[in-house]
Amino acid sequence: MINIIQKKIWVTFVVLFVFVVSGCESQEPVVLEVSKPSSVPSEAIWVGGIDGGVFVLVSESESSNEGVYFGEIYYVSGDVSYKGILKIYPDNDLSIDFHSQESYQGWDGDTLYLREGKYLKIPE
Repeated sequence: MINIIQKKIWVTFVVLFVFVVSGCESQEPVVLEVSKPSSVPSEAIWVGGIDGGVFVLVSESESSNEGVYFGEIYYVSGDVSYKGILKIYPDNDLSIDFHSQESYQGWDGDTLYLREGKYLKIPE
């Protein structure tokens, strides 16, 4: 009698284990390949995902002011969204790698969001 109960418990455990493990698939991040229009500079980085995004090119401004950069933002069509000065906030930490896609999170029309709570904003 105890052997039958132990066998049922063991079978139940194996079935539950297989069920749980089969539901734990590893999901790879989706990398969206976006073709860059000829009107977008070749150095521009795609910032976005499946639902859309923009091409971004940020460089140091010719201004002598620290924390001021020159940004070019292009729609996926290649049309310009913004081209001009961007100011970094908070301006106490200027350590951003503007050539790395991982530095960016998104663009909302006047703010380019960066990692670690930083952002570049069009000055008012």
